[in-house]
Amino acid sequence: MDALHQEQYWFWSIAMSIVSLLVSSLITILVLLLSSRFNKSLKVIELANKSQERVADLRAKLFEDIKSDVNQIFLSCYLVGNWRSIGPDQVLQAKRRVDQAMIEALPIWGSEVMTAYQEFIDACFQTKSGRNTSPRLRGDPRRYAQEHTSLPEDWQRYFMEEDKRREWISQRLPQELEPSYRRQILLPAYVDLNTKLAASIGVELSRQQTKELFL
Repeated sequence: MDALHQEQYWFWSIAMSIVSLLVSSLITILVLLLSSRFNKSLKVIELANKSQERVADLRAKLFEDIKSDVNQIFLSCYLVGNWRSIGPDQVLQAKRRVDQAMIEALPIWGSEVMTAYQEFIDACFQTKSGRNTSPRLRGDPRRYAQEHTSLPEDWQRYFMEEDKRREWISQRLPQELEPSYRRQILLPAYVDLNTKLAASIGVELSRQQTKELFL
């Protein structure tokens, strides 16, 4: 019996050693596999972060190129700032420059920024007025005629016709008894564009604070 017990003891000792060795090997292999995947994941995250940083840097540079023209378009339609000394032809030129810059950088901006830009441009210009026609400003032509300091002789051709302008505003704000183009159409579009542009380069911009600057 003692010999049998001894044989069983050695058998189980060897078996346990083998199992222990196998478990240790499996754990080592598992740790190596997990470490390899973890390192790969870190590299992927690192590359993604670098890619996002590069995109944000590109957007910031593009924003520098368009910000003056975007603001000039807004000021000329909202009728604040230096609009009295800026001719309507200069505003159209600003639109063409920004259009070109935005379209050329379409893959960099992304859909949210482009949608906000299109809505802003639609708030500032009548763009679908027929073939071989230029965009027309949606700003108030009466105030433009009264206050502009260097009114060109052909200024009216740069503006949306007054009756069509009133109809367009009413269609955009059908529930309003006294609809406001500046406060209810133009300003929200401008604020939305700026907040989307800011978000695209990693900057948080308060819609309410931006809006309050012009109220």
